[in-house]
Amino acid sequence: MWLMKRPKIYYKELRRLLYMNQKLDKQIIEFNKRYQDAVFSNERLMQEKKKRYLTNIKQFKLLSIIDDLKYRSISVNRFSTKGNCISAAKAPYNTKEKRIAVYSCIVGSYDKIIEPVICDEDVDYFLFTDQEVSKNSAWKKVDVTQYEDYNKLTPIELNRKIKILPYEYLADYDVSVYVDGNIECVAYITPILADFGVSSFGVHYHSRRDCIYDEAIAVKHYRNIKTEETKEQLKVYASEGFPRHYGLYENSILIRKHDDKEIRQLMELWWKEYQKYPTRDQYSLPYAVWKMNLREKILIIGNDISKNPRFNRINKHTVKNER
Repeated sequence: MWLMKRPKIYYKELRRLLYMNQKLDKQIIEFNKRYQDAVFSNERLMQEKKKRYLTNIKQFKLLSIIDDLKYRSISVNRFSTKGNCISAAKAPYNTKEKRIAVYSCIVGSYDKIIEPVICDEDVDYFLFTDQEVSKNSAWKKVDVTQYEDYNKLTPIELNRKIKILPYEYLADYDVSVYVDGNIECVAYITPILADFGVSSFGVHYHSRRDCIYDEAIAVKHYRNIKTEETKEQLKVYASEGFPRHYGLYENSILIRKHDDKEIRQLMELWWKEYQKYPTRDQYSLPYAVWKMNLREKILIIGNDISKNPRFNRINKHTVKNER
């Protein structure tokens, strides 16, 4: 069968559209970078701290003031990011014929649905949810009520399973990019994948800490949550020799190539650990990486997720997670 040769004007128009897309992508990133620099500036963070201290003083919350001062002393003298230093090498990766999925998961009312600002043409965007999704949404709804786990797991646990094990839910895809429900996709996704020639797993380092033991201190201070389960988890990890300052990841954005058996095994171990200790998945991922000695296979896509101009963290998970 003879295929009709495309006219030259077709390729000219294709190059023009490609140039326009690249120009738009660059403009969005530059604009968003300025926005992030303003919102997350040191001056603004200091203002927020001062405001919190003044509020506690005005309301005579002496215990909160003492707790803040103790925490500040610990954070200044102990916290570090020096351990966030190892990354896989960057190498060219051709995404041209790859099936790519960007996906998020919102179960219950943990987050409100956030629309991507722009979408890559050859990428599918999936939202795993039990919420109603607008017909005009860029997200293609995957109804999580179809899964047996919907009635077996809590909303957070189901979210974590879908987050950690994309192979079970997106088996037909070569690459998946997971984004938390409170993350806004601002620019094109595929340029991020251009460096994944030798790596199959990408994530951000934590911007302020490099240690799960220190992270537990911070979580206890800011969130005032029960820590008995966390204590038990970290006690077990310490008894096995898991070191301090091994490195700490921020898991709101995860990139995985689906054909890497070692990374699949890493995700399975991560999920297994999370099931044992359903506290925070930040604690169990570094441990799983350490157990499998895969630290040098992970490509770090940034040292501060709040300053990656392709994304925005819109808000914290403030809505009560129920269904």
